[in-house]
Amino acid sequence: MSAKRITILALMVALLTGGKTALAWAVPNVEIVTLLLVAYALILPRRDALFVTIIFVLIEILIWGFLLWWVVLYIIYWPSLVLVVSLLKEKINRRGDILSPEKEKLYNKRVIFAAIIGVAFTMFFGVLSSFIDVVFIGGIASITSGIFWQSFVSWYMAGIFFYVVHVASSIGTLFFVLPFLYRALKKLITKIESDSKKSDPIDDEAV
Repeated sequence: MSAKRITILALMVALLTGGKTALAWAVPNVEIVTLLLVAYALILPRRDALFVTIIFVLIEILIWGFLLWWVVLYIIYWPSLVLVVSLLKEKINRRGDILSPEKEKLYNKRVIFAAIIGVAFTMFFGVLSSFIDVVFIGGIASITSGIFWQSFVSWYMAGIFFYVVHVASSIGTLFFVLPFLYRALKKLITKIESDSKKSDPIDDEAV
């Protein structure tokens, strides 16, 4: 793995962990992880975006502790979000940089659809979280029982206010902040790569 790639991935992980931790204490249930991961999925190769996501999840486990239902939720949810956005990016256009003027329409299409996916995933987060919680409380065998689904609805409704805040914050950040964040991160990565080439004329691509 090249030095510039390590630098870029470490920076992405630091932004995720630092941003999430700061907002967790300041504004409960208003988060920027979805925004950042959607941006990473648009900017980085799929492998790198997934690598950053997994490292972020592992760091979260180290910070907040190993609670099995919470770990399962994070392992399923965040990599799935990155994977879906990455696949969308590749489907719209598999070629090169999308910041050039002739590809402005493709850029807009990618960002808009990525924002829609991010909001949809945010809406699904409360459903998946409640489902996993109830499964761990009642056991997998309880899924076929009516009591399970009653418990699931009750569990979900108990957190509905926080889910609404979560979705509203994601709508705001994904549709209004993502376009600017994408361009800023893209320019930052380009600068890091450019500085790396200036300091080392030998291109040490990742193995």
